[in-house]
Amino acid sequence: MSLKKKLIVLNTTIMLGLGSAFALPSVKAESISDIQSQRTGIQSDISEAEQVIKELKKEQSKMISQIAQIENAMKANDEKIKETKQEIKDTEKAIESLKKEIKALEDRIAKREEVLKERAVSFQESGGDVDYLEVVLGSKSFGEFVNRVGAVATIVEADQQILSEQEADKADLEKKQASVEKKLQNLKDMELELKGMQSQIEDQKEEMVEMKAKSEKKESEAEALKQALENKDAGLEAQIASIRENIKKEEERKAAEKADLDRAAQEVNSSSDESSKGESSSSSTSNAGSSSSSKEPASSSDSSKSSSADKPAASKPAASKTENVSKPSSANTGSAITAGYKYIGNS
Repeated sequence: MSLKKKLIVLNTTIMLGLGSAFALPSVKAESISDIQSQRTGIQSDISEAEQVIKELKKEQSKMISQIAQIENAMKANDEKIKETKQEIKDTEKAIESLKKEIKALEDRIAKREEVLKERAVSFQESGGDVDYLEVVLGSKSFGEFVNRVGAVATIVEADQQILSEQEADKADLEKKQASVEKKLQNLKDMELELKGMQSQIEDQKEEMVEMKAKSEKKESEAEALKQALENKDAGLEAQIASIRENIKKEEERKAAEKADLDRAAQEVNSSSDESSKGESSSSSTSNAGSSSSSKEPASSSDSSKSSSADKPAASKPAASKTENVSKPSSANTGSAITAGYKYIGNS
């Protein structure tokens, strides 16, 4: 292969190599830009997920506080129910005691009624008319008179007292019975109300616990989404790092290729310079030989001077033609190398 063809191939290789070296990083830079754009969207989604998690935690904190308040209310209400039940028990005991008192009163009333009944019978047996004056005046002595007056007074007073006590006992019995029954009914009503409140509070707590569970589920889903987005973002980040590493390796490889091409170009340039020097030396030797051959006919005779003079004239154009052929070859070689180096310099 001629030197000119070698230079053309070398320049073409340099141009193609440098062109691909610049094209590849550009394509990969676009890939990095696309991936970075994806990461921006993912990071925005991560921020939204974090905000949702923050709001859910805040909501759960309020729910925990409300559940604590409900539990305190349930505890206080439960204590009130226990107290009411104890009061009901105490009231029921009081009622049992009152029943015993009522039984005793009933017994006393029955006895009093029996005494009054006996007196009524005695009154009927006497004809229904007791003359206390005859009883008093029938006394045989003054002492008997006094005794009979006292007895009559005692009987009358006793009857009045029995009637009065009986009425009082009945009134007291009715009052106590009404009071205790009212208290017992109030306590039972209170117990029923407290149990109703306790049921409502328990329902409220159950509802709040259910809401908290739903909130925790949403938080768990948001956490899972956030983790998935972070994993995806990490994968994209790794892709960017891998692409950058590949770009770096590719640039290093291209730099090494360029250095090899530069060395090859220098070697070809050196070979071209040596070839040019050799051609110049050969041309000088040829010119010197032509000059000495033209001098020999001139010294032999005067008749041959004209012919000898014509020969150098004929040989000079030949030498000039040879010189003209070799010199453009050297110039073309130099211009090709210069073009290659100019492209490398511009790169």
